[in-house]
Amino acid sequence: LPSAPESNPQGTIRAAKISVAGNNLSGELGLSKAGLCAILLATDAPECYVGIDIDGTIPFEGTIEPFQLKAKPSLKGSYGNIVTDPYVKGKVESPLVGLNPASLSGEVLVEEKALRLHEVTLEWQDGSKLRTDGRIVYKPTQVDLIASGQGAELSSLLAHFMDLKVKGSTKI
Repeated sequence: LPSAPESNPQGTIRAAKISVAGNNLSGELGLSKAGLCAILLATDAPECYVGIDIDGTIPFEGTIEPFQLKAKPSLKGSYGNIVTDPYVKGKVESPLVGLNPASLSGEVLVEEKALRLHEVTLEWQDGSKLRTDGRIVYKPTQVDLIASGQGAELSSLLAHFMDLKVKGSTKI
């Protein structure tokens, strides 16, 4: 089976055009081969189960108090893995699902206690799309998402599931 590269601890995240005016905050983050696990673990996440490297930009604007940022990410993810045991220093120990590269765009509202998604779209190389709206509450973790899409070949979305090659189609 194909194996995803190890999550890249050497990737970069740069802040550009940062502006603070009174209570308002705006700017842009640029990501270059930034490992998702490295980002999550740096933000105090206890564990990470998705290894993928990300490129792209995240322009944002909002307020400091109450903390609320509206972001419009334009990101591309590399081939990656979902694992059964948490990543340790970027190493893939037990890949459960192999993820094919995809792009992400839409609107994300980052709040103090939750992440809200509005028309966030994942698009794979063959043009398959999945759109989602909803929220993710941080602690305790609660996920309330609604997804929609057209039919897609499973092999476009997933490279493998456990030791099995993926075939067939799906409709969401």
